[in-house]
Amino acid sequence: MRHDKKFAEGNTWTLKYRNWLNKIHFEEDYLNEALNEYMISVNTYEARIKAIENRLKQISLDPAVKDKVDKLVCFCGIETVSAVTIVSKVGDFNRFEKAYHFSNYLGLTCGEKSSGQKEKHLGITKSGDRELRCLLSECAKSIKKTSIKGKKSKRLLDRQKEKDPKVIAYADKCRYRLRSKIAYLELRGKSANVATTAAARELACFIWGMMTDHIA
Repeated sequence: MRHDKKFAEGNTWTLKYRNWLNKIHFEEDYLNEALNEYMISVNTYEARIKAIENRLKQISLDPAVKDKVDKLVCFCGIETVSAVTIVSKVGDFNRFEKAYHFSNYLGLTCGEKSSGQKEKHLGITKSGDRELRCLLSECAKSIKKTSIKGKKSKRLLDRQKEKDPKVIAYADKCRYRLRSKIAYLELRGKSANVATTAAARELACFIWGMMTDHIA
């Protein structure tokens, strides 16, 4: 951009964008060398991420976590890598007596500053594991993008294939409820971030129910 080379044909880091990067040429050799070094760094990090994702997918087949992962991937927005991350970080879900306790553990519940007869509710506490909190927020954003008519994507159908019908029904219930909640809050004038956070809190409760067999 400093050299007035700007991509104006869509989103960045697409195949088209990469082809555009490969065609960039500067008159000065040192600028071409700098660009090549940047691209080498990008490709190296992408290869590392891919290797880690493949390893996590292998771990998902371990008997110690497979049953939990198979259930979690039935949720819209949660794929294998996310499911393994949730299971490995939380461990035993039964240590939380109620769904509220789990969402509170993640820092997704509202804080409170009360004195005498006065009650003042604050934003979410943001306590607990920041990575899990961000992960559930991203999952909630994925649910927001799902079809209004309730049509499932091919990826979700593939993940739910041959799974327990009760588990699938519970996961679908979560998808419908969260999408409706986000739409309702935004219709009332709430910001997208507030609506997403509220949905992430409910998603945490649904996850707790799935992991503790409270799916009635």
